[in-house]
Amino acid sequence: MTNFADLARAHLPADTADRLLALLRPAIQLSIAQDDQPVVGRLGGVADLPEGVS
Repeated sequence: MTNFADLARAHLPADTADRLLALLRPAIQLSIAQDDQPVVGRLGGVADLPEGVS
């Protein structure tokens, strides 16, 4: 994976890259699992619990 900071510094003027990078915050990206991928989490809806668990 390419480092975003490296890309910003390579393609933007230094002061612009520094201002942009100062605005970055930790984040996650959610995506829909494809047929061959396990579902590792759900956002919203009824909990997917084992049978017999209330």
